[in-house]
Amino acid sequence: MHLRSIRRPSRRVQGVYDPRTVAVSAPEPKTEQPRRRASKRAGYWALLRAVPRTVARSGFRGLTYRALAEEAGVTYGLISYHFGSREALIQDAARLAADEAISKSQLIPASGDVNDFAGGLPDLLREDRDAQLFQIELVGEALRNEPLREPLAELYRHYIETIEEALREFGVEDDPALARVVFAALDGLTLQQFIFDDEAATEESVARLRQLIREIAESRGARPGEGDGARPTDPSDT
Repeated sequence: MHLRSIRRPSRRVQGVYDPRTVAVSAPEPKTEQPRRRASKRAGYWALLRAVPRTVARSGFRGLTYRALAEEAGVTYGLISYHFGSREALIQDAARLAADEAISKSQLIPASGDVNDFAGGLPDLLREDRDAQLFQIELVGEALRNEPLREPLAELYRHYIETIEEALREFGVEDDPALARVVFAALDGLTLQQFIFDDEAATEESVARLRQLIREIAESRGARPGEGDGARPTDPSDT
């Protein structure tokens, strides 16, 4: 009998792990498991962040598992582990990009003042260019790739519902059509900024959009220029 075929019986003393008496296939020490979980979590976020950069540089045709893994600095296996499919990864990356765009562009200003509406848009387009280009590219990709069409529609609804909430803050209640018009204007201005590269013109156009919203709100009895300007004027105040 060859010596290497002899396996010593495993031995545990009061639950103490003894690597000399455990076969090669034994579970790894528990101290390593949290590290691996942390590494996988980091890989998840690295992949989400890598999608806009890869698409902005190479388009969706360049969004291969190999290119994405290299950009994120992870192994191919993590893509399937976290997302299951390329479409699911794109969908999650788009949600993250939209949530951050809504927050950074100040679509719902903390002041509640229409004068601050979309005040962060120029900075967003300058500082987070890849994420915005990714969303623009997603429109064309969804028109060619049916499984992405509904996720894109969901993304657009998210933007429109956020603008509806902002309009309510400014005193414009229950006007989804106006919310769609405002979103269309901001969406178009985003595209024009990348085409014309004229930040001053973009800021001027956003200011004009604020003025239009203010005029609509005032026509409905609101005071949108004040911190609590969403409140319509109470007739008893006059």
